[in-house]
Amino acid sequence: MTDNMRRRILAMGAVGAASLVGVFTSSKANANTQIPPAPETTTHSNGKFAQKVVLITGATSGIGEGTAYAFAREGAKVFFCGRRENLGKQVEAKIKAFGGEATYMRADVRREQEVKALVEACVSKYGRLDIAFNNAGILNPKFARLHEQPTADFLDTRPLAKVPNAWDK
Repeated sequence: MTDNMRRRILAMGAVGAASLVGVFTSSKANANTQIPPAPETTTHSNGKFAQKVVLITGATSGIGEGTAYAFAREGAKVFFCGRRENLGKQVEAKIKAFGGEATYMRADVRREQEVKALVEACVSKYGRLDIAFNNAGILNPKFARLHEQPTADFLDTRPLAKVPNAWDK
C-alpha cells in the first residue's frame, strides 16, 4: 500500500469494505458502476428467479438498475424504487420491453413512511415479498475528514434505526 493510499483512507474516516476496495482498485481500474450493462432482449420465464417477487431500493441507475435487469431476465417480478421518477419510469419501460415484469414506485429510503408504503405496495400487488435487495445509497459530494463533514450530509448516510438480527443475541 502506498503512502498516498494510506492518506486517502485516513482522510475518509470510517469507511466500509466496499469503499476500501474502491480506494485500492481506483488507481488500477477504471470501473464505472453508474452505467449498468444493457438489458438482454429476452426474459427467462423458467429462470433462476421464476415467479419470485424482488424488491430493490435505489434501482433507477447504477448497480440497482443492473440488478433489476438481471432479476427480471431470470423471471422475477421486480418491484423497485428510487427518488428520480423519470429514470424509474425509463427502467420500468426497458424491463417491460424485453418481456420482464417490473413496477416502479417513487420512494426515498431516508423517509421511513415511504419505505413502509413501498413494501406494502409490493405485497399488495404480488401477495408476498421473496427477496429484498437494499441497494439505495448516496455519494457524499464533499470529500473531507469525518469531523469536517456537514451534519446534513452525515444524517443522510446514517441508518434510520438499528435493525435487530440474529447476531445481536
